[in-house]
Amino acid sequence: MRTVTVFSLLLAGAGSATAQQAAIPVIENERPLWAKGREWRVSERPLLDIGKAEAEPEYELSQIRGMLRLPDGVIVVANQQNELRYYDKNGKYIRTAGRKGEGPGEFFQIQRLVLLRDGNIGVEDFRHGIQIYSPDGKFVRRNPPPHAESFASAIFDDGTVVHGDWPQGRRGVTSVYTDSVTLKRASPDGTQQVLGTFPATRKVPHSFSSQVMQFGPVLSQAARGQSWYIGFPEKWEVAQNTASGKPVRLIRRAWQPVEITAVERQAYREAFVNQGGEAGAPVRPSLKAQRESMVVDDAFAKSLPAYAKLHVDAAGNLWAQVPTRPRDVPFNKRLNDTNDKPQEWSVFDPAGRWLGQVQTPGNFWVFEIGNDYVLGLWRDEFDVEHVRMHTLTKPR
Repeated sequence: MRTVTVFSLLLAGAGSATAQQAAIPVIENERPLWAKGREWRVSERPLLDIGKAEAEPEYELSQIRGMLRLPDGVIVVANQQNELRYYDKNGKYIRTAGRKGEGPGEFFQIQRLVLLRDGNIGVEDFRHGIQIYSPDGKFVRRNPPPHAESFASAIFDDGTVVHGDWPQGRRGVTSVYTDSVTLKRASPDGTQQVLGTFPATRKVPHSFSSQVMQFGPVLSQAARGQSWYIGFPEKWEVAQNTASGKPVRLIRRAWQPVEITAVERQAYREAFVNQGGEAGAPVRPSLKAQRESMVVDDAFAKSLPAYAKLHVDAAGNLWAQVPTRPRDVPFNKRLNDTNDKPQEWSVFDPAGRWLGQVQTPGNFWVFEIGNDYVLGLWRDEFDVEHVRMHTLTKPR
């Protein structure tokens, strides 16, 4: 690991209203720091498992959109997209809060949960902005959405939101291009600040409109406390900023692009074109033809992105997921999809130093990483959803 300094435009979006020239530290990581035997490990067996098929309704879980663990060990789960389930530290059901609806304390579609600095829970709702709940499940208030059509891409511990309108593509293009998004910072009091314009996704021409490049880079973000990480993984580089968009450092690590082979393209093509037929019924010819036009060879990236999801754990460490190869998982069929392959993560300390690699179990979707646990969604062989907590061991 070595630190260099670059003279650069604001890391958070060149050409933005807040762009400024500054000396920005760049952390160049050539190899991980953990010595053999000092690597962090996530237990294969869960410390806690909540969820059963054909059990009491309180333990039947479906369409989980988020979860977090409170300081007293209580686990809060966003279930069925429109309610909060509370379980004690042993997994025993305590209460349910919220329901589907349009009024205060009701949800249209929950997107995620965030633990706020005052101990309350921020619930991002697709239509209603950030709804605030107390740790014991009482509705406190609603922070209105910053814009009706925008999406929240990062939420800070004071309820401040980074949001933007996701690019919908362009008609009439004849070559590959990178589409961008303008991100704004919206405070709970309604104050807005433009953070900049960022590369968001790579697009390729298509007969009806441009479309997202298969396995192309997609803007990734994560926030914890008042730190905001953002990156476009066409190369291994993540910008760390404050919540106000001020650059802190640029994090890089040694990385070799992973080529997407012809065999992998074909595996994805077959899974994508034929997915969705009910009870084994064939896909409609018109739909099949449309899908086939979307997965010609030119619609694929030549290599995998440098990383996928970003997470920040309770100690301020950055976790960057290593993309899964198409030969292992050809096609994700749903939101927060899981598969039997373990996930691999690159872990960086709060100073941007690459510590090493960590694996999380198969069939597991990470929602929260604490100091000594990892909390997430697990699906069993019958596709039943569970909440699972695994031990995170950090040898000294």
